[in-house]
Amino acid sequence: MIFSINIGFSPLQKKTSDDKEAETYALFIGDTVLVNEGAPCTILTNNKKKLKNIAIVLKDDDEEEEEEEEPLVPQEENLGRGARRTAILDSKLRTEQSAEEKRKAHQKELAEQLNREARARLAEQTGVEKEE
Repeated sequence: MIFSINIGFSPLQKKTSDDKEAETYALFIGDTVLVNEGAPCTILTNNKKKLKNIAIVLKDDDEEEEEEEEPLVPQEENLGRGARRTAILDSKLRTEQSAEEKRKAHQKELAEQLNREARARLAEQTGVEKEE
């Protein structure tokens, strides 16, 4: 029998913090254990993990908004050659978008083809007649 053991704590207070924003945090710990009959339990994660590989640091919404806010610079109206460049960029983006749509449609067709082939394979294995 396998157990997935998880426990989380939130909000925890950090007493020795120089940064006011880093004073509260949450902690989540999880592990997987295999319980054997008549033998000791086996912990399935034997290796130590580096903090940078297993930790997730989330920023507050307030911090993200402050970083995203930039002074707005009024855009000048292009009356000369700049207008032509914009027209080219617009058409280029339209073709890129249609290429993306073509790719998605092709991926959908490939997925349907794989499903049909898988159904046929399963039908042959179980002895059921093919459905078309």
